[in-house]
Amino acid sequence: MRYLIMAALAVVVLARPGVGAWRFAQAGPGRRYWLPMQWARLRWKWLARNTQLAPLDSNADPKTGTLKSRIRYPKARFRLDEHGWQVRVRTVPLVGRAECEQAAPHLANHWRASRVGVTQTAPGRITLRALRSDPLGRNFGQDRAPDGTYGLPVDSRSNVERVRHLVRRQDRQRVAENHYHGKDLRRLYLGVDEWGEHRYLPLGTTTGITVGGLPGFGKTGLVTSWLCQLAGSAAVQFALIDGKGSEDYACWADRAWLSCGDDLAAAVGVLEQVYGLMRERLGKVQASTGHRNAWHAGPAEDWPLIVTVIDESHTFFDLAAYKGRPGDEAAARRAVWLTGQLIKKGRSPLFLTILATQKQTGDATPTALRDNCGLGLSFAARTKDAAVAALGEGIREYAGYCPTLLRESVGVCTATLTSGIDPYVRIRVPEVTEEAAEARAAETARFRRDPAKATHAPGLVAVA
Repeated sequence: MRYLIMAALAVVVLARPGVGAWRFAQAGPGRRYWLPMQWARLRWKWLARNTQLAPLDSNADPKTGTLKSRIRYPKARFRLDEHGWQVRVRTVPLVGRAECEQAAPHLANHWRASRVGVTQTAPGRITLRALRSDPLGRNFGQDRAPDGTYGLPVDSRSNVERVRHLVRRQDRQRVAENHYHGKDLRRLYLGVDEWGEHRYLPLGTTTGITVGGLPGFGKTGLVTSWLCQLAGSAAVQFALIDGKGSEDYACWADRAWLSCGDDLAAAVGVLEQVYGLMRERLGKVQASTGHRNAWHAGPAEDWPLIVTVIDESHTFFDLAAYKGRPGDEAAARRAVWLTGQLIKKGRSPLFLTILATQKQTGDATPTALRDNCGLGLSFAARTKDAAVAALGEGIREYAGYCPTLLRESVGVCTATLTSGIDPYVRIRVPEVTEEAAEARAAETARFRRDPAKATHAPGLVAVA
């Protein structure tokens, strides 16, 4: 038995350098941070003590009554990664996620990191991430998205150049087939999170999305990214309402089933048509798809996913702006009611509604709409109240995720997706150029259909 124990200890002692060497090899570009990480490891107790992460534990001896004191240091394990290093910390009494978030700026200064991310991965377990190179700070175009996200084949040319080349040759069939190949319509690509991981939204559990933030920080760009992803199939149809009255969505006019500008009556007309289609579908879901929830069958050309985008939604929902004009006020109330019905009842018949506005307060987006949306995103915000309106009261307890910290980060948002057991995550969204969006809209215009007049393919029961 003694020899077995000695052999086991020898294996453990010899294996540790091997594991360390393997992790070093797996770190890739992060290998240049190995020496700074070792220095941080050696100085951990000193740093924890000076940042109040190591509390003084004082207890009286029950026999003598003498006060005994000792410092409790959180146990920490350091590991290299591509952007710096991670520190897996085991919490001690009086030190948890809130205390680590408060100390994060001091840790970043000492570790010479651009930022220290704090995530609670499990009860009693916190991960600190020293980001010597920040994945949220890198330019992020379509070419860095996972293959098949935009249906763009990866080759030596840039994606935009390839689109232009094929469109100039009028080879629209080839463009559409290549671009849509492998696209999964059951989920929506959001971007890269602060850990460098690609993040998706499952559409089968989401009927509404709110997008908030200051002008010029990426709201329209994010919505355009989603349109580019979903445009390459007749199994998705769009209803676009541009509350700015601008030309941001002008290139999508030939691809969209319905579209209008900032005219209130026209917007209500579009919503009436979308709502009418939803009401028709609700009574025929099982007969047409074989399931009570059409997501079990998935979007099809004969039963497409209907994506309704209302940009600058406060244009239509702000009832106070229409006071004194009974006709317009009634129309605004109708717009609010119709949108609420789409969000509340749109899951099984495949309806998704996206509301984008600068400040998701109750006057711009009524709480009856906002609180029923499954995903909230906020780009840079000026005040914490604006952040709370977009992301919920919980953001007050997670200061490190607050979008008021993003005012120097164009294209970065906070989303109500889990990160560990934390309910938020920061994401850099893909940048889609105007030229790429125009080319994508032009090449996919042939997929436009009127879903109310769709003919049914084999495998689905025809709707009368």
